[in-house]
Amino acid sequence: VDYELRRKGYSAVSSKNVKSGGGVSGKQIRYTLTREGRPNVLWATVYVTGGHVTVVEAGGDAAHFEHVEADVERAIGAIDVS
Repeated sequence: VDYELRRKGYSAVSSKNVKSGGGVSGKQIRYTLTREGRPNVLWATVYVTGGHVTVVEAGGDAAHFEHVEADVERAIGAIDVS
């Protein structure tokens, strides 16, 4: 996931370990990209369970995203991938 996003021009700005609603450990990487002259953000969160990989992506125009960031973070943390 990281390789593909970087290849498409995204720049990673941070990463952190996260837990799903069911307690599954995952990794979240936060990216930025300028699209049509406007800053955009993208969060890619990856959970691996057994033979399954779950990728949760959230993002958009940075000016809008900053207003919903806390809600997005809560929603991603509530996902049950077990």
